[in-house]
Amino acid sequence: MFSARYFAHANVNTVDLDRATDFYESVLGLHSLGPTTPDQGQDGAPFGLAGTEVSWRGCFLADERDLRSPVVDLLEWTAPPTAQPDPAEADAPGLQGLGFAVADLEATIGRLEERGLPVRRGTLVQGDARSEVVLTTDIDGTRIELAQRAVAPRYESIRLVTRDLPAAVAFYRDALHFDHDEPVDHRIEQAGATVEAGRVVRAYLPGQREKFSLLLTEPENAATLPKSTRLGNTARLYRMALLVDDVQEAYADLRTHVPDAAPPIAAHVGAGHQDVPALFFRDADGVVVEYLVGMWSR
Repeated sequence: MFSARYFAHANVNTVDLDRATDFYESVLGLHSLGPTTPDQGQDGAPFGLAGTEVSWRGCFLADERDLRSPVVDLLEWTAPPTAQPDPAEADAPGLQGLGFAVADLEATIGRLEERGLPVRRGTLVQGDARSEVVLTTDIDGTRIELAQRAVAPRYESIRLVTRDLPAAVAFYRDALHFDHDEPVDHRIEQAGATVEAGRVVRAYLPGQREKFSLLLTEPENAATLPKSTRLGNTARLYRMALLVDDVQEAYADLRTHVPDAAPPIAAHVGAGHQDVPALFFRDADGVVVEYLVGMWSR
């Protein structure tokens, strides 16, 4: 049966690549793997910008595992420029946050406070498990969830908010062949009050549960969530990418569940890199997912 090999990256759009790179390096301890700045424009259709030639400056950032783990893909859009998200869709379904483990939570909090970024301490309750969590953001307002572990900095998860948890689980299980845990109650408590509540399913590629997770989360108010208006150049999280061996095989498999998926393209990622075969499609909530091959060695 077809399965993607690894999570490749989550795309984080920024208005200032240099400041965003400094945040992920200086605050979270990631390191740059180098720029990904195409030297020519390309079709914006895969990014929801059909009819527009798009360009950007980019940077890949990794934890100590380098390319043995997913990376953060920062993009500062230059044409069209990175746009601020509509405040009305702050809670819209889609990719909502990145999860990191740090070895010294107090030191990380200090670095956040030095930069004037928000720090909200709380208790994460999932099923019977309770753990400390710190909620913050990067410089563009992208949600960051921090936990302390006895490891070097680790990029651990993406939180995806969905209107319909069973439908989202079915999509990632059937169309993308993820494994998953059973649903559990999810809430975050602060000062004795519940500030977030819902249900969550931890999904992951086969055999990679402890490496990286997609946290499919249905909040209690899922029925009233606004529709997302996010485009490819909107600041914060936009898409996530999975590494495959053969994009044509991936396309044939995907079409059994997503019959209207567009054919693969050759994505140009910059001088010094070969064009990357890539396939863009959307999940049950409209989240953009990418299959890609060619530039990752693991």
